[in-house]
Amino acid sequence: MSLNLKRRHMTESQRAAVASELESLKHGQRADLAARDANLHVSPVTREQAAEILQVSPRSVATAAKISRDAPAEIFEAVKAGTSERGEPEVAADD
Repeated sequence: MSLNLKRRHMTESQRAAVASELESLKHGQRADLAARDANLHVSPVTREQAAEILQVSPRSVATAAKISRDAPAEIFEAVKAGTSERGEPEVAADD
């Protein structure tokens, strides 16, 4: 994953958004199959682990998770795409 991050040149906001999605997955779980229940009993990725993997702070991940949970889906998708006119997640989370 780290090589992909360097190649994509993601902003901190984008990395935090990806980390917030990563923390809801279990180790080894494919993101495209996240909705399916395979009855696997594995530990989930913690916020701290997701933050470390994506090289952001756990607080940034928490803010991105709040945006994902509370803001309209278009806002979170714009943050992930890097097209948000609102800037960093901290700005968008103040709504």
